[in-house]
Amino acid sequence: SFIQSSIFACVEVINARNVNSFTERLGAAMVWKEDGNAAYRDGQFDEALEKYQMSLSLFRFVENANPNIKNEGIKDEYLKEIVYIPKSNDEQLQMEQLLVKLYNNIALTSLKRNDHRTAVQACDWALEIDCENDKAFYLRAKARLAPTNAGATDEELAMMDLRSAVLFNPN
Repeated sequence: SFIQSSIFACVEVINARNVNSFTERLGAAMVWKEDGNAAYRDGQFDEALEKYQMSLSLFRFVENANPNIKNEGIKDEYLKEIVYIPKSNDEQLQMEQLLVKLYNNIALTSLKRNDHRTAVQACDWALEIDCENDKAFYLRAKARLAPTNAGATDEELAMMDLRSAVLFNPN
């Protein structure tokens, strides 16, 4: 859902996507991340999630190429995922660090909203970037155990996640 929402980007996000400077793009993303953090602290989880998604969508988003979308609606064959390509190793590192934080924040916010599936998916994406991220393992374990219908398989997977979190951060 955090990638799907990028189809309907506001003008601010579209304008930020069109800047050529990585520094400007990163700056806009950091502002929205901090706005999301403030909303989260205030208990405004829907707004926090929206801000995190805005920030994320500067680097990874879905574009609809159907010129007749108003009459036909959204069709999969017209959707294309766009991923920002950094121009240097330093840009790559900065982008990856931000994306991991955003995915973890999306997971944390999704947990507060009782959207456990999205929380697990966000952690999966964070771990795809940083396979040693203890916070993503911990949050995914929480998301697996949170539903009332969590079963033995969910408990086993959560325990594996917790072992990994402790492996990468013994504290």
